[in-house]
Amino acid sequence: MTGSMPRPFGLISLGVTDLGASERQYVDGLEWQPIRKDEDSIWFDWGGGILSLWDDAAFRSDVAGRCASGGALVALGLFMESLEAAHLRVARMTAAGWTVRIPIDKPAHGGARAYLEDRDGHLWEIIWNPAGRGGL
Repeated sequence: MTGSMPRPFGLISLGVTDLGASERQYVDGLEWQPIRKDEDSIWFDWGGGILSLWDDAAFRSDVAGRCASGGALVALGLFMESLEAAHLRVARMTAAGWTVRIPIDKPAHGGARAYLEDRDGHLWEIIWNPAGRGGL
């Protein structure tokens, strides 16, 4: 043990129903470029870890019978450097086909946030905190 704190996670994998359409949505909405592609998956490096999008049938086949059924609500979050950047990101994602579920608002705990959903129903929170990322 080196004394350094490990990253909480380094890979997020999401099942999607149309790999090509999802790739376009993530490239156009988040401006991420794939680092790896094959017939069942597309991989993106977000600068702190890896996001992989998997053909839903292939992903389910791989984990079928080995994971509990059902799922919990999960939202993935992106910290923005300014409120203006948050508005621009929401506009870009909306133009790329993402669905706004909660427009940018100012929750009681501070800052600003919006929730958007990709074409497969994965929730993403766009976050701006004036205290910075560590001010949560």
